[in-house]
Amino acid sequence: MSCNFGDPSSNRSEIVTNKFSLLAITDTSGKLKDSVLAEINSYLNERESWSKEYHVNNDFSNLPFYKSFYLSNSTVIPSIWSGSERDGDFYIYYLNNTFIKIQLIEHQGLGALSSFTEQNLILRSADRDLILNKYIKTIDEARSILKAYSK
Repeated sequence: MSCNFGDPSSNRSEIVTNKFSLLAITDTSGKLKDSVLAEINSYLNERESWSKEYHVNNDFSNLPFYKSFYLSNSTVIPSIWSGSERDGDFYIYYLNNTFIKIQLIEHQGLGALSSFTEQNLILRSADRDLILNKYIKTIDEARSILKAYSK
């Protein structure tokens, strides 16, 4: 797989080859969904403790937040990111009873994983493309979605 990276403002970019692994599993039992939601819940608990200690009021809009939800119209997409762009790092999405994992196997250049997903990943639901532009970065909203989505 290849992706572009560089400085678009000065019309400078390079194309590099990166190796990725793509895994998509149909979750017939719901155990993968439960596992993803449990991981998000655990992460929210950790971030809430940190938030109280450093007084950020559960709002991570300007801070790293790696496990939460994307919203695309009425579609909720649980998401987990390992938090960096090194070999072995990954994104996980859960959509329509499908567990999707994109893992960076070998990279060349900065932002290989995020550049690849931004440029090449299209999730579809009900025959329409989903735009992953609303990422939930407040603990209260993420908890509310988690509670509703867990039913």
